[in-house]
Amino acid sequence: MSELVIQMNASKPRSRALNIAHQTHLSLKRKRKTTVTQPKKQQSFLDFGQKSFKQYEVCRKCAFLFSNGVEEDDIQHKKYCNQFAKGIVLTKWKNELLLRSFPNDSDSDARIVELRYPSHSKKLEEIKTVLDNALGFVGIEQFQSRSHFVYVISNQIVGYTGSIKISQAFKIHSHSANETDVPTPFQLDIDPIAAHVGICQMWTHPSYRRKGIATKLIDVVRDTLIYGLKIHKHHIAFSQPTINGFAFATQYVSPQPVLAFH
Repeated sequence: MSELVIQMNASKPRSRALNIAHQTHLSLKRKRKTTVTQPKKQQSFLDFGQKSFKQYEVCRKCAFLFSNGVEEDDIQHKKYCNQFAKGIVLTKWKNELLLRSFPNDSDSDARIVELRYPSHSKKLEEIKTVLDNALGFVGIEQFQSRSHFVYVISNQIVGYTGSIKISQAFKIHSHSANETDVPTPFQLDIDPIAAHVGICQMWTHPSYRRKGIATKLIDVVRDTLIYGLKIHKHHIAFSQPTINGFAFATQYVSPQPVLAFH
């Protein structure tokens, strides 16, 4: 009898262990049943056949490229367009690096000013934001290495030209200079020719285009970029111009061929 009691008592720890293991299994089983995998949320759009749905557009007011119907793009465009409408303000200051003024123009206070790092870092950052949206992103180090010229009317920046000193450039093949093709570095002559000024970026506010602002800016660049040396038009090169940029460059350097640099 005592032996039987000992065996029964010895079996109790084992039965408790089995009971605990069974309860744990049931608990895990319940958790598995109640756990529901949440589907990944995705933004949806209602397409009612509108022509502009999810098509890339360029705002006529601010030149911002965005995808119509995409909420994030619409928000970014609205924010940028509001900032753009206010313009980049550049008030006169005592030690302003004034390069040229135009008292005989209809805008009597029009002037061209050079901005330099680090004195005008904040203002140049504002300009870079506009250029990145209008012309494409440029690295900050590359942007800072340029000479910056701005055209100002009524204390608002309405034109910009960024330039660098170069030693050579390449002719753009004549067959690439048409209304449908954008000239690229792969369509340049192999043999380099002498050049002294490289125009990296040009920008004019949409409300002030076709007023000769870009021409005046590049004229000043030719006169002032290299101290004591006036650069001839045929020694100016452009950094992979767009269709509009190529059309401007062709007219500006005519009858000489348009040059491009890497």
